Formats: sequence, C-alpha cells, structure tokens
Amino acid sequence: MSLRNNSSLKLRKRKSKIKAESWEEYDKLENELYREFNQNREPTVLGLIKISSGKLKNLYLEIPRQTRPLTSRLKTTVFDVLASDIIDKTVLDLFAGTGSFGFEALSRGAKYVEFVDASKNAEKILITNCKRTGMLVETNVIRQKAEEYLLNAMEQDKTFDIIFIDPPYKFYNSKDTSRIRYILENAVNLLPGIQYPRKKIFKGAMIIKHPARYDLSKIPLKGTKSIGRWEFGLNCISIYIVDTAKPKKSN
Repeated sequence: MSLRNNSSLKLRKRKSKIKAESWEEYDKLENELYREFNQNREPTVLGLIKISSGKLKNLYLEIPRQTRPLTSRLKTTVFDVLASDIIDKTVLDLFAGTGSFGFEALSRGAKYVEFVDASKNAEKILITNCKRTGMLVETNVIRQKAEEYLLNAMEQDKTFDIIFIDPPYKFYNSKDTSRIRYILENAVNLLPGIQYPRKKIFKGAMIIKHPARYDLSKIPLKGTKSIGRWEFGLNCISIYIVDTAKPKKSN
C-alpha cells in the first residue's frame, strides 16, 4: 500500500511548519505527524475479489482503488453466454482495472489475455495479480490510454477472439458520444471476423459494460450484431458478435 501521490508533498509542508524549542520536542511532534498521516492515508489497494470458477477458482485478486470490479452475478451471466467459446481463445481486457474478466477467462480455458489500463496503480496491481495466479506467461500488461492502444494494435494487425470493454462511466456522455464511439468502433476492428471475413475461424465477440440507462444502439458497430443485453441494477452488459450473414441482393 502507499500514500496518495500528493501525500509526500503535504507531509513535507506540514513538517516545515513544525515549531519546537528542542530536538526532543521536534522528534515528538514529527512522530505524531507521521502517526496522523499513517492513520489517514488512503491505500492504493481497495480490497480483494475472488475468481468464481475454473482452474483458478477461489484465488483472490487485488482491487485497485477507483475501480468497479465485476460482480459474481455479472461474470456468471457473461461466461454462461460464452460457454465453451472461451476455450483456447485470445482475450483483450480493455480498461482492465483488477483484470477480473481476463483472469476469469484464463481460469475457464482462455489461452492468452492482454490487459490494458492507463493507470500506473492498476498496472502494478495487474502484474501482482498475474504473479498471484501464476499466469505470467499467458498474460501481457500494457499501461496505455485505450485510444492510443487501439491505434497501435490496428497498425500491428493484432486480433483478439474476445474483447471486453469496461470504460469509466464518464465516457458515456449523452451529449458527446465521440470518445466512446471512437473506442468501440476501433475495438471492433480487432475482431478476427472483421479483419479476415473469408477465413473459417472464430469470428469474435465483444462484451461491453455500460450504464443501463445508456442505449448503445445509437453507436452502430459495423459488421456486428447484438445478441443480448443484460441489466444488473444500474449496470448493463451488451454482447456483440461478428455478423456472418450475407447481405441480401436488391432486385
């Protein structure tokens, strides 16, 4: 655990204001100040969350602060839909946070997960979780903004069988959809069935966590079709797959 980024600066400022008539008094006041800061500090780790099924079942993952880890009910619903389609698949966990989705996917048979998050704290905890689960070989942790990562991934012709996207809810701005539109439209391009439509391969699925009040249909995702929408209180999961239906010929 660590103090907030600005805590060291605050501590130095408070120490500079200590007034004492002797070194003994200064040491006493300094120790009291340290105790106060240690009691009030905000940890970078929020808690632990358990992997619910598969070979890693009951192992715990650390949760970075300011993240919303997936609930067991939500994960169960998603993986019930994916069923055996998760086995031997490559997964992109975008805005990974804890990495809860990616580790659950690995536990249930996925062969590789790429975790992407812009937060330095999330990066450290993701690496810790990779070590904790023994999944260092099957994972890659990248600290980068989603928009930059997607651009680089497209330039490198990367593809992922399953893409999970859980952006901060501030991205779902009802007045300005440009940011979330950019992310979703570019993420779709990383699905195998979009890049290689004629190949006989698993075409790909994209899972999006978003506010239940937000209608994703206002952002048409070219080459995909929705197979369902599941609400969990204020949260919602929408799942899209590559649409393999051939367009009808006009008369």
